[in-house]
Amino acid sequence: MSRMVELATQYGRYGYRRITALLRAAGWPVNHKRIERLWRQEGLKVPQQQPKRRRLWLNDGSCVRLRPAYRDHVWSYDFIHARTHEGRVFRLLTIIDEYSRESLAIKVARGLTSEDVSACICHSKQGGSRQEGKKARQSADIGRLQLTSQEGPDG
Repeated sequence: MSRMVELATQYGRYGYRRITALLRAAGWPVNHKRIERLWRQEGLKVPQQQPKRRRLWLNDGSCVRLRPAYRDHVWSYDFIHARTHEGRVFRLLTIIDEYSRESLAIKVARGLTSEDVSACICHSKQGGSRQEGKKARQSADIGRLQLTSQEGPDG
């Protein structure tokens, strides 16, 4: 385990898979699943790369991303992957309105299919989740959820 931490310190951008390959090349008989488990127990993480700013317009004048001009004009959705304290993976589908930065829907599941995404978007278009969210916010008295992060067109 100490060798794994040394390699992770030496090669800061390497993840557990690459560290496993380095340990195997050095002659250690290791399993990638064990290295992943130890990696998480040690709290090691690969620093996130900063996303490059993308151009909104191409040189030929065509639009790459649509700028939101009013509420419900442009929506974005993204998937977030996380783990429980037991190590089990779950996923969140988040849908936001780009203009108001309001969260329209958050769906949590162990696995999300394309049908789940379509159903969630259709439900949001009909205004169901917005009305339910409004009632929940009023009852909890927490106000509107504002998202501050800037997301690209593909997450």
